[in-house]
Amino acid sequence: METKDTNNKFRVITIALLVLILALIAVIGFLLLPKNQSFDMGKLFEKENEHTLLLDEFVVNLRSEKGSRHYLKVEISLMFTKDGQAKVLEESKDKVRDVILKKLREKSYEELIDVDYTNELKEELENAINVTLKDEIVKEVYFTNLVIQ
Repeated sequence: METKDTNNKFRVITIALLVLILALIAVIGFLLLPKNQSFDMGKLFEKENEHTLLLDEFVVNLRSEKGSRHYLKVEISLMFTKDGQAKVLEESKDKVRDVILKKLREKSYEELIDVDYTNELKEELENAINVTLKDEIVKEVYFTNLVIQ
């Protein structure tokens, strides 16, 4: 019987020591963090020399099949890697929006509702935008909001 009491006391003491050590590590970590520095979660995912340009929302009627009426509402961000390319994209925003609108209106509800088709559409938009800009500026197309109805 004494063995069970001894084992229980040993477990309680071990758990208490672990909790105390974890608390001590947390306090030391907090004290070592500079007071004027805040932690930005976004920086964990940010890669060097990657920039994005968020375009205004697109709302388009989809190509009609069998007389159906569907539309697409999407927000798109374009990723580029060089600082000077932001100016080119801003200056060509109307051309970029135009080519995106043309490509999106060619699509049908049945195509867009297929989740696997999303990556194909992103690549198609990326290629069309770069052809319009006559340069390989856009490296990725991101859908930041997507509604198909």
